[in-house]
Amino acid sequence: MASLSGNPTNRELEIRFTQFNVGWIIIRSCLTLKEMRQSIENIERPLALFLIAVVLTLLLFLGWACWRAKSLAKGFDKITVGATENDVFRLMGSPKKVLKCGEFFGPFPEEELGCTKEFLYPSPFAPALPEYYVVRFDTNNLVKNTYLFSSP
Repeated sequence: MASLSGNPTNRELEIRFTQFNVGWIIIRSCLTLKEMRQSIENIERPLALFLIAVVLTLLLFLGWACWRAKSLAKGFDKITVGATENDVFRLMGSPKKVLKCGEFFGPFPEEELGCTKEFLYPSPFAPALPEYYVVRFDTNNLVKNTYLFSSP
């Protein structure tokens, strides 16, 4: 309660009366400093945990994406003409898409007529940083050509 001098006590800064349908009820409108700190901590702690979780998730994704981009580039450099599908899977993993030749990037030149399918491996940062690794196979399911499509 308020002291006789008119200044609020340390325990409670103000008591206000509000009337509801059932009668008069006393509601504390101001809290002690300790209660105010606890209520702020109750809000800050979950918010801080949420922000930490978001930052950790972003860092994990960024780390994975950098690792994946390097492994794609390293595997792509090791693919040779005449390699089998299993060799490509071992070096680069499963493709994002398996398409008919020329389906994704449009018609292909005349020297590609023996192509039956292509594996598409986009960079983890695509399409923001467009980089696409394409491996084309002939009728014997051997690598015919490899292409790296990127935009500066």
